[in-house]
Amino acid sequence: MQRLFDWRPDLAERVSKLPELCRLGAFARYCARTIAFTTAFDPKHQPLVWLLPLSALVAFRFGNQSHSHGIQDSDFDVLIGSPGSAGDRVRLHQEIEAFRELETKCIEHDVGVLERYTSSSPSAVTNRLINSPLFALEEYEEDATERIEQKTGQSWLFWKKWFRSLVRGEPLDWQLQNDIANIPDDEWMKGIDHIGGLIVHLESRRLAGNIKEKIEFSSTGRLTVVPQAFNETQHLGQLLVVVRDTLDLASGNLRNGLPHDCYQVQVIDRALTRYGNDPQRIEMDFERAKVSLMQDMAEDSIPVSAANRDLVQALGDAAGSIRESNPDIAANRERLNRIRLSELSEEDAEKVAEVAVSVAEISEGTLKEDLLEDRFRLPGVKRDDGLPDPVVPIGGAERNAALEAQAAQLRVYSRLAKVWLFAIENKETVDVAGGIASVIGAVLAIVTMVSASK
Repeated sequence: MQRLFDWRPDLAERVSKLPELCRLGAFARYCARTIAFTTAFDPKHQPLVWLLPLSALVAFRFGNQSHSHGIQDSDFDVLIGSPGSAGDRVRLHQEIEAFRELETKCIEHDVGVLERYTSSSPSAVTNRLINSPLFALEEYEEDATERIEQKTGQSWLFWKKWFRSLVRGEPLDWQLQNDIANIPDDEWMKGIDHIGGLIVHLESRRLAGNIKEKIEFSSTGRLTVVPQAFNETQHLGQLLVVVRDTLDLASGNLRNGLPHDCYQVQVIDRALTRYGNDPQRIEMDFERAKVSLMQDMAEDSIPVSAANRDLVQALGDAAGSIRESNPDIAANRERLNRIRLSELSEEDAEKVAEVAVSVAEISEGTLKEDLLEDRFRLPGVKRDDGLPDPVVPIGGAERNAALEAQAAQLRVYSRLAKVWLFAIENKETVDVAGGIASVIGAVLAIVTMVSASK
């Protein structure tokens, strides 16, 4: 990879002394920045060009050199568009010379960070670099971003999200990146439109997998959601009874600071009374209520009383029991802890809310009710039904509202993705499949899952 820095032999020598993982990190960031300036060239081979930094990032993240797709110094020719016309190649080289002065400062910054691996592991220092903004100069970032944003069409939506995530230093969900990097090379050769379609499927399956439930036809022919089958442990029922008892004790005494209309009490009560047959929902709601209680006690918003501590313990025991007896739910919790959903703009949130209403119109039961209610938790979406918010947060009011919004948004995105996949797979029997699939697919493309770890 030294050839990538051939205009600065001193930098090339410094890079050559770095461990392989560090070199992969530097290579990936260099490629991403260079692509921003070469993206207008060589459209035929562009998918393979974008695969270079993606594969290098995945190779670093998973410690598997096979992910790098055999990247060599000669791949610089692909990166700068060697298959293009002679005129394009000359113009491209002129452009490269023009931005090298700016790029050098970014490389010097990255190499400087990586050289500190002597006091840390190569993996740790490279991880810190990957989780930092891509550009060292604001004007360089603005120019590069403008070039990428000029790309239009559905097939470019993922790559725009991917590039923006690097610019912010917030990598996308690593497993999603891994899945995309592992698309066979012969598929990449079919062009960016083909790859764009495959990526939409991969993104939708990742979103759909965030909640363990499935979409089915009801007896009336409408869409409905069915919770995952539950492997009940012998004592789970007893644990749920304990949660109910400890909840009643805590909320029954005003000195504990948990009135019946507060956020945590409503979340727990709703899980016990409405979602008793849905283990995934119980686990997610209990975890959310537990986190909120612990944070409120840490901030002295509510007393650290024996009743409140017992409630936290009961919630943790019940959620842990569900995970212990259901490997899929346990794996899902681990995955949810590693990712977060990047916040949508209010304009995009309105689009998602409109689609949620469309899907609700052909649904029934919990799926319909939740979609119609959860849409109001999307950023900037105002209630238009004249009803008050069902949850009145107390204590850390802003934080509790945010926790509820995150859970609601996760349900909306996951369920829209499930309906999209269901419509695609049942296009012969779902009358509205074509219209719903195209509309949902358009809004799913604007949802972004990023790594939660920094």
